[in-house]
Amino acid sequence: MANHDLPRRESSAHVALRALQNIGGHALIPVWMRVLNWKTKQAGFCGPVVDRLERAELISVEGALCTVTAAGRAYLGIPKAEAPQEPALPAGPRYVPPMRPLNIAKHFPPRPLRPEGDEFRAIPSLIADQRIAYRPGVVVSNA
Repeated sequence: MANHDLPRRESSAHVALRALQNIGGHALIPVWMRVLNWKTKQAGFCGPVVDRLERAELISVEGALCTVTAAGRAYLGIPKAEAPQEPALPAGPRYVPPMRPLNIAKHFPPRPLRPEGDEFRAIPSLIADQRIAYRPGVVVSNA
């Protein structure tokens, strides 16, 4: 099947095929139309949608029952169902790394400071129209 025979993405046929796959892969035409909220009569749905998808072999029609084919699922990008695999082995015990002392010098090395680096502390902050002087080591608790 050539690519020009397939419905364009987001066309009415493509949207209908996606909807049919989302409701289980098979449905009667009136149910499928209701899911799509199709406003025209059934003949207006069968021509541009059902017949086009059937010609492209993306669905199979038996009476009023439409079913998505393997080619239709491939066109939608749905992977093929793989054969069931043997269950995986259960996970082993958790890995707990050995305890090592924390090297503070490695994590918090001394930082170089300029001679004027702490002058901001001499300027009081303005909080709610009040000047608040710098207070080192203030701990805020939610208790």
